[in-house]
Parts: sequence; C-alpha cells; structure tokens
Amino acid sequence: GDMPPGAGSPALNRPEQMRPSPLQMRPPAGSHAAQRRAALDFLTKELRSLEVEEVLKRTLEQQAEQLRAELQRANTRMEQQERRIRMLERELQAEREARRTGAP
Repeated sequence: GDMPPGAGSPALNRPEQMRPSPLQMRPPAGSHAAQRRAALDFLTKELRSLEVEEVLKRTLEQQAEQLRAELQRANTRMEQQERRIRMLERELQAEREARRTGAP
C-alpha cells in the first residue's frame, strides 16, 4: 500500500515542520500577562491623573467664577462709594460757598 501524500505521522514525513519557526514562537504566558498588567497599571495611573486634572480644572473654574462675581460686587460698591464721595464733596463745596457769601 501506497499512502496518499500527507498521510501518516508528520513527525516521520517532515520532521523540520515540528520545530516552530521564530514567528510562531510566543513568549511564555507569564510575561504576556505581566506586560498586560503593566499596561493596565500604566493606563490606570494615566486615567487617575486625568481625573485629578479634571477635578482640579473644575474647581479652578468654579473659583474663577466666584472671584469674578466678587470682583463685580466690589466694583459696584466702589462706584456707589465714588458717587457718594462726589455728592458729599458737592455738599461741602455748597456749604463753603454759603458761608463765604453769608459772612458779614
């Protein structure tokens, strides 16, 4: 009996095919898992730092908003005080004029 090509034990037919080529060789499972774990750790740290930055950014934006509102209130008070000062200065000026003209 002739056997069809490819039949029988590959080890006996083509021993060189039993050895994996360098392309087929894989690193041991442990190192692959370690690489994945390292990548996940890295991504987790990156994500955490981005979350921290986001929280910080939001906090700073809220503070900036509050400071703008305080500045606006301070400007309004300052304008009111300046108007009051001008009014008092006019009253003082009027009193001086009245005293001067009313003096004997």
